[in-house]
Amino acid sequence: MKALIQKLVESIGPSGYESSVRDLVKSEIGASASQFEVDALGNLIVRVGKKSAGGLMVNAWRVDLQLDDFDPSKDVTPIALSPKVIAFNCRMLDKDQPEKDDEPNWQDEWSTSNCIPKAVEITLYMKPVKEGGDPLEVKRVVEIPMFDLSQNPRKKSSSATGSSSGGGVKTSSGGIKTPTSGGGGINLPPGGGGVRMPR
Repeated sequence: MKALIQKLVESIGPSGYESSVRDLVKSEIGASASQFEVDALGNLIVRVGKKSAGGLMVNAWRVDLQLDDFDPSKDVTPIALSPKVIAFNCRMLDKDQPEKDDEPNWQDEWSTSNCIPKAVEITLYMKPVKEGGDPLEVKRVVEIPMFDLSQNPRKKSSSATGSSSGGGVKTSSGGIKTPTSGGGGINLPPGGGGVRMPR
């Protein structure tokens, strides 16, 4: 151990020029590591053991303080959130026709600019309890409170009459806030359901 510490201390690696230190660490770890990666800032990332079997992963990075040639698809290492998630789906409530055939009108794509959806349906498909079985489906509906503001960013309520030109909001039995006037709305189940086996 003392010999290794001496090697590290004696290695030359000023800020921005740490390649010799990285090479030393790689050579010392050797076959014990399953994967070596160097990110955009020069950090050495060492993974020990078996490679990830997949699951729900996320790529996250800062938008500032990045190099000019920064490429998220190459320079960002995915972070595993849960190895038990095998699939993910997200749908948005249609802006112009929130209901269709008495059912929520979910859309797979959101192409409306300068506007956010009223609600988002998030579905996670979990590994089955028994091998070879059907995946478990976990579904949640998330309301976005800023939807009304994104529709009428300049509309203000009238304090003189105590009424609002854009309508107020109320909580329906389904848990989704809907306008009390002028906009209609849609009732969605609270939480969007729970865990169920797909048919």
